[in-house]
Amino acid sequence: MPTELVLIGDLNHAQETSDSEFPWFHVLTKKLISSLQIRLLGNRDFYIAPILILGDPRIGKTSYTLRFSQLRKVPFQTLTFAGKSDNRDLAGTSRGWAMGPLQCLSH
Repeated sequence: MPTELVLIGDLNHAQETSDSEFPWFHVLTKKLISSLQIRLLGNRDFYIAPILILGDPRIGKTSYTLRFSQLRKVPFQTLTFAGKSDNRDLAGTSRGWAMGPLQCLSH
């Protein structure tokens, strides 16, 4: 299902709230806000390049990203890669191959 276009809007509230609720993610908030401020110079639609957030378990990575998306009224979806050994979820082939192995025939 297509996602509706979301405009960036006012970033002050998102930055203040994020810094208040998740002060340990201040550097990440600054990076996200800066990225969106640059987009304000263009067509003003919400876009953040893919970003990998690394950190110890239970520091609030998922909670932070969920809250930031709520503040910007952007849809949120979690992709969990714990225990994964390949990138097929990202490549779009997570269900495996649709056909069996190809056979080579010689004349």
